[in-house]
Amino acid sequence: MQIDQLRTMKTTNRGAKLERFQTRRTGPFILGLLSAFYIPVFGQLYLAEIVVIVLFVSVLLTRNRFCSKELRLTTLLIILWGFGLMLSSLWNQADISSFVTDFSAVLFLLLSIQFILNLCASESDFRNLFMGVALGYLLACIVQPGIFFSASPWKFGYAVPVTLLAVWIASRLRNFLLRWVVLAVLAAINILGDFRSMALIVVIVLCVDIARLAFQKRLRSRSDRTRFLITVIIIAVSVGTLLSMVYTGLANAGILGASAEVRSRMQGGGSALVMLLGGRNEIFYSIPAALNSPLLGYGPAAEISRQISDQARMSLASIGLSELATQERAEGNLPVHSTIMGAWISAGVLGLAVWIYISQVIIRGFSVVVASLEHKWVLPGFLTLMLLWNMAFSPFGGSARFLTAATIAWSIYSIQRSLPVQSARFIEASAMRRPIR
Repeated sequence: MQIDQLRTMKTTNRGAKLERFQTRRTGPFILGLLSAFYIPVFGQLYLAEIVVIVLFVSVLLTRNRFCSKELRLTTLLIILWGFGLMLSSLWNQADISSFVTDFSAVLFLLLSIQFILNLCASESDFRNLFMGVALGYLLACIVQPGIFFSASPWKFGYAVPVTLLAVWIASRLRNFLLRWVVLAVLAAINILGDFRSMALIVVIVLCVDIARLAFQKRLRSRSDRTRFLITVIIIAVSVGTLLSMVYTGLANAGILGASAEVRSRMQGGGSALVMLLGGRNEIFYSIPAALNSPLLGYGPAAEISRQISDQARMSLASIGLSELATQERAEGNLPVHSTIMGAWISAGVLGLAVWIYISQVIIRGFSVVVASLEHKWVLPGFLTLMLLWNMAFSPFGGSARFLTAATIAWSIYSIQRSLPVQSARFIEASAMRRPIR
């Protein structure tokens, strides 16, 4: 009896620590705030990840854990990704420090998704989390700026937090005209700040919000949401084409500065597709490399080969990007500027599989929030579109780890919340996860 009482007391104490952390919804906000700051351990270990490590055991032992099919499959595939990374590292005799850095990123992604889903028990909790992220990133620009901050303070510093805060505000506006004005101004600021991809994502959110009015009463069934997603794809392609023309015109006129003018010329400004390929020309190196070893990959910090370099230069020249083709990359690490391609190259097919599945989860989450959250869809919708872009065209690492985990967690939460068969069980589980206030 005494042993049982001691166990109960220990469990209660662990639960009390987590509840104090979550009290009055400050827990998600503080966690988001800490996600912007790091210490130089395992590459970069962020303070939010330290919190996750410290409190994760308490979550497992004391909480009614959030669980769904999407979370179980995501967890399994991330574990397999880590296994694939170990196998590829052993096969390719990778450097141990590079392996530890990459493996820790996989581990923290897994733990962070689980932790966030058990910490955030409502849409408001997720909004508080991302408010903390935005304010933390702003503060980090002052006290711990990134290595590229001085070269472009907007693009590599203020753009993400300012855009996130503005989108957060826009998602609170019921008046659609005010919401559209905020998004339009935000897109213009990012264009003038030479942050093309962020401007594109904001403009797509704006156009989807406009299109959503036409579909407003026809987004309940899966077929309706599928048609809407096809419309979104058409909008994205059309907007991307228009935006590339606007950007090229402004850059060639010198309005965006000398660096933007040079980049527009080198990256084939004018055509949206050629501009995209020029801006993310790493795919000419990463795709042939991945196809040469699709099952096992190359392990972390893969080296570029002469064959891959020559093949990439020929491909770049064939689509008119001759200036980029002359910039030879024949030594050093294989250039990979993509989360999906990075996972495939470093961990083989097991790394590729997890991000293909997460893409499907993110797209489902996007369709759910558009259909169910009225004007509040703008914030999670923006985050999912940004994650889809980053998965295709940005590396996985640094502060992107936590932002990625939080966006995946919100998508899983939204999907589970939308399932009518699970609704009663889901509401009960959410209530049990929320502390008494």
